[in-house]
Amino acid sequence: MNVEYIFFGFIGFIILGFIIFSHFFTEKAIVKRKLKKAPLKKIKNFRNGQTARIVGQVVPVNEALKAPLSGRACAEYHVEVQQKKSQGKSSKWVKVIDDQKSIPFLIKEGDHFAIIEASEKRSYIVKDAKFDSGFLNDASPKLKQYLKNHGHDDENWLGMNKSFKYHEGILEPGEKIAVYGEGRWVTAQELELPEAFGKILVMQSGMDALYISDDPDTLQFEKKKESY
Repeated sequence: MNVEYIFFGFIGFIILGFIIFSHFFTEKAIVKRKLKKAPLKKIKNFRNGQTARIVGQVVPVNEALKAPLSGRACAEYHVEVQQKKSQGKSSKWVKVIDDQKSIPFLIKEGDHFAIIEASEKRSYIVKDAKFDSGFLNDASPKLKQYLKNHGHDDENWLGMNKSFKYHEGILEPGEKIAVYGEGRWVTAQELELPEAFGKILVMQSGMDALYISDDPDTLQFEKKKESY
């Protein structure tokens, strides 16, 4: 068999494997698939112990966080930083920082509210802020400080810029998100929130993890799955 055919067949197999992995087995793919397939319910129609998906707007309970790279107000952020590293004659991008933080927040749908209280959570937040630094492209003071805070330098021992890619996603106040989990009703007082909120649906991890995303694909109906 021609060696060239073997080589290109091998390369094609690797590319196909990467596509399949990206489509089915990454955290993004798993979370989106779970949410898109889950039945969608209005918060007010949720019953104790029921498992389904809700969609509503983010309402921080207290003062909002500030996203570390963009400075945007948010209830949760997720930052991933990749560094270009050499291996012999080749190089590849390696994730060196995976930074996620959140504060308590409500999910508002009409006049009704839910809150997340999960022991196990899987999330995918769309990374809509992107930065980079490297050769002839100095990192900004904010990026330099962020790297330093996480144990990385933006320059090598020769004083040359290292190459980084920075991706940041947030859940910002007023943004629509989807949440899938098991629900139970409590009073606002039980959560130490103002009585005016009335009863609040607590979304928690049941037999499965709790899933959350702001990806537009996860906010839609699937007509066969409607349970409004």
